[in-house]
Amino acid sequence: MIRIAASVAVWALLASPARSAPTCGDFQKYVVGRDQPFASNRGERIDDQLKWKARTPIPGGDCTVAYSELPRGFTIACSFDKGASIAVMRSSYQSLIGLVQDCLNGMDSRDDWRKREMSNTDSYDGRVVTQTVWTWTMIPYRLERKIIVSSNSGGDAPAENILEVSWQEWSSQR
Repeated sequence: MIRIAASVAVWALLASPARSAPTCGDFQKYVVGRDQPFASNRGERIDDQLKWKARTPIPGGDCTVAYSELPRGFTIACSFDKGASIAVMRSSYQSLIGLVQDCLNGMDSRDDWRKREMSNTDSYDGRVVTQTVWTWTMIPYRLERKIIVSSNSGGDAPAENILEVSWQEWSSQR
């Protein structure tokens, strides 16, 4: 009986929806790294664009990896809770903000990140879209790292929270 109870408890933990929530390690490698985590996570190419379906998405998200030539850089953008109710969307947005802030607070470079929050009204149906942006600009290296959490992708798309992590290099200097 004890073995059965222990097996059920382990199975419940492994199958728990909470395990699919993003964690610091899921996206922190994109924040501190250069192009390697982005390039190694590219899966199947999307059409004829410089975009790929993420091979290993940030848990709970539908993720895309993109490459830009000018300025040179990579982006991973993940959407969460597609089609969710407004209440679920707000809760998820707050959770994503908390996760990012907690992760940055735990990094040595936390003082280098500038945080900015803004709201605007979506022009399609009057929704209020809130966005929080963390930016780290390294002027000597002409490099900018950015994390964006948005409560909605905008346009007439169903409700979805966006977590986007990117870096851009403004010159070919290494």
